[in-house]
Amino acid sequence: MTRVFFVVDSQEDNEEIFETFGEAEQQYNKLGDKPRLYVALVKNAYKEPESGIWNYEDMADTFEIIKVLLPVDY
Repeated sequence: MTRVFFVVDSQEDNEEIFETFGEAEQQYNKLGDKPRLYVALVKNAYKEPESGIWNYEDMADTFEIIKVLLPVDY
């Protein structure tokens, strides 16, 4: 499944996907190692059966960045 998500990544952490900007912004603010927050098409996204949290299959073409939101000068 391909869906649009807010994605937060950093030099030290894997990409995390969120349905809302607010959730993504909270994660972004927790990271101190030059994180980035962007809107992306996430291919192979699925909901974890037990938690209902969105996750994704990690493949080379999983993320197609639409727009980087933070940091502004990225």
